[in-house]
Amino acid sequence: MKCKKCANKTKWEDLSQKQKAGILVFGGVDLVAKLAAWHYLYHLPAEQIRGKKAWWVPITLINGVGSPAFLLFGRK
Repeated sequence: MKCKKCANKTKWEDLSQKQKAGILVFGGVDLVAKLAAWHYLYHLPAEQIRGKKAWWVPITLINGVGSPAFLLFGRK
Protein backbone atom coordinates (compact mmCIF):
# COMPACT_ATOMS: atom_id res chain seq x y z
CA MET A 1 0.00 0.00 0.00
CA LYS A 2 1.38 3.40 -1.01
CA CYS A 3 1.30 6.39 1.27
CA LYS A 4 -1.00 9.32 0.42
CA LYS A 5 1.94 11.64 -0.27
CA CYS A 6 3.50 9.17 -2.71
CA ALA A 7 0.29 8.74 -4.70
CA ASN A 8 0.25 12.41 -5.82
CA LYS A 9 3.87 12.58 -7.00
CA THR A 10 4.48 13.07 -10.69
CA LYS A 11 6.58 10.36 -12.31
CA TRP A 12 9.18 10.97 -15.00
CA GLU A 13 7.12 8.90 -17.44
CA ASP A 14 4.13 11.22 -16.94
CA LEU A 15 6.04 14.35 -18.00
CA SER A 16 5.82 15.73 -21.52
CA GLN A 17 8.89 15.87 -23.78
CA LYS A 18 9.10 19.66 -23.23
CA GLN A 19 9.03 19.23 -19.45
CA LYS A 20 11.72 16.54 -19.57
CA ALA A 21 13.88 18.69 -21.84
CA GLY A 22 13.44 21.71 -19.54
CA ILE A 23 14.49 19.71 -16.50
CA LEU A 24 17.56 18.32 -18.29
CA VAL A 25 18.58 21.74 -19.64
CA PHE A 26 18.14 23.40 -16.24
CA GLY A 27 20.11 20.60 -14.57
CA GLY A 28 22.91 20.91 -17.11
CA VAL A 29 23.13 24.69 -16.79
CA ASP A 30 23.08 24.41 -13.00
CA LEU A 31 25.87 21.82 -13.06
CA VAL A 32 28.07 23.96 -15.34
CA ALA A 33 27.46 27.02 -13.14
CA LYS A 34 28.41 25.03 -10.02
CA LEU A 35 31.60 23.76 -11.68
CA ALA A 36 32.55 27.29 -12.76
CA ALA A 37 31.89 28.69 -9.28
CA TRP A 38 33.91 25.93 -7.60
CA HIS A 39 36.74 26.49 -10.09
CA TYR A 40 36.86 30.19 -9.20
CA LEU A 41 36.61 29.46 -5.49
CA TYR A 42 39.52 27.05 -5.68
CA HIS A 43 41.80 29.08 -7.93
CA LEU A 44 41.14 32.72 -7.03
CA PRO A 45 42.99 34.21 -4.06
CA ALA A 46 40.83 35.24 -1.13
CA GLU A 47 41.49 38.92 -1.90
CA GLN A 48 39.54 38.59 -5.16
CA ILE A 49 36.43 37.15 -3.50
CA ARG A 50 33.81 39.13 -1.56
CA GLY A 51 33.34 37.48 1.81
CA LYS A 52 34.95 34.24 2.93
CA LYS A 53 35.49 31.29 0.61
CA ALA A 54 34.07 29.02 3.31
CA TRP A 55 30.75 30.91 3.14
CA TRP A 56 30.47 30.68 -0.63
CA VAL A 57 30.95 26.91 -0.88
CA PRO A 58 27.63 25.99 0.80
CA ILE A 59 25.87 28.88 -0.95
CA THR A 60 26.86 27.44 -4.34
CA LEU A 61 25.08 24.21 -3.40
CA ILE A 62 21.68 25.94 -3.49
CA ASN A 63 20.14 24.71 -6.74
CA GLY A 64 19.48 27.36 -9.34
CA VAL A 65 20.56 30.43 -7.37
CA GLY A 66 23.72 29.71 -5.38
CA SER A 67 26.24 29.46 -8.19
CA PRO A 68 24.87 32.40 -10.20
CA ALA A 69 24.89 34.46 -6.99
CA PHE A 70 28.59 33.75 -6.51
CA LEU A 71 29.42 34.38 -10.17
CA LEU A 72 27.56 37.71 -10.12
CA PHE A 73 28.24 39.01 -6.61
CA GLY A 74 31.03 36.94 -5.08
CA ARG A 75 33.91 37.95 -7.29
CA LYS A 76 35.58 41.34 -7.08
